[in-house]
Amino acid sequence: MRVIAMFFFCTLIMAMSAMALASEDQAAEGHGSESIPIKNLIFGFINLILFLGILIYFARKPVANYYTQRAESVRAMVKEAHALLEDAKKIHENALHRSQKIDQEMQKIIESTQESARNQAETIIAAAKQQAQQLVESAKATVDAETNKAITMIHEDMVDKTIQITEQMIKEKISSGHQRALVGEYLNKLEGAN
Repeated sequence: MRVIAMFFFCTLIMAMSAMALASEDQAAEGHGSESIPIKNLIFGFINLILFLGILIYFARKPVANYYTQRAESVRAMVKEAHALLEDAKKIHENALHRSQKIDQEMQKIIESTQESARNQAETIIAAAKQQAQQLVESAKATVDAETNKAITMIHEDMVDKTIQITEQMIKEKISSGHQRALVGEYLNKLEGAN
């Protein structure tokens, strides 16, 4: 109803504008103060009303259908846009959730790797300390063995030298007669023991 009233109001304004333009045209053509006859004005206005009435009668349903379809199309597009927006929000939330999950997994992997590295370092250090201890003990054993060997060799050399020196001293101090007497005494002791 409002649309029809608005339409008639617009038509009336157009008709008045048309009359004003027509009177200006006649004045410009030199008719002077002659005015448009009322009969022509009424006839033009009736023609306009009839034309608009026929136009409204035949175009009302297609125009109404067009605007109804257009409104439905816009509603469908808005509904689809809302659905797409909701889908986008869900996808965004899923992406954020996955990103947070990946960050947590990365943090766990980093912590696990750091712990593994610490354990490996401790194992390597312990093995190195044990090897160092074994090397020290082996070196001490080698030093002790070499020291004992050297001491034994020195003792053997000393004994040999002592025997040599003693032999030489005995040879110098004991004469051949003294040697025979000692040998005889030794033989007598052996015979007496038998």
